[in-house]
Amino acid sequence: MTGSKRRLVALIAVCLVAVLASMPSALASVPAGTFAGDTSQDRPVTVRVNAKEEVTFFKVVIEVTGMFGCVVTWKAGDLDAPIADDGTFVVRGEDGLDSVVVKGEFVSRRRAEGTAKTSLIGDCIGDKKVTWSATRS
Repeated sequence: MTGSKRRLVALIAVCLVAVLASMPSALASVPAGTFAGDTSQDRPVTVRVNAKEEVTFFKVVIEVTGMFGCVVTWKAGDLDAPIADDGTFVVRGEDGLDSVVVKGEFVSRRRAEGTAKTSLIGDCIGDKKVTWSATRS
């Protein structure tokens, strides 16, 4: 590589590093507030975040098409699920033998997305995993 090509490559590398270093991460400041949206089943989902960047409330409605079929609403209030540095969080819940695991990521200051999986053993039997997305209202 010639000297002028090396200088050009070095200049591009320095500029790229400077731009990337100055860009805030998606989580740099997830604003406190309510994010609302839908699941892949067109059912509602709600996420609330506090000023400490913790998920304090999560509600998701999932239709399980197992043996009997039913629609379940999982609502978890009074949470303090931390949002990791990479913008992700996990919420787990149980009601008797039934369970739910929600995984989410704040992909920007205004948008979160993820998955929710429920396993039902009681009156309604079956497993269902849905995707969800929510926008800050």
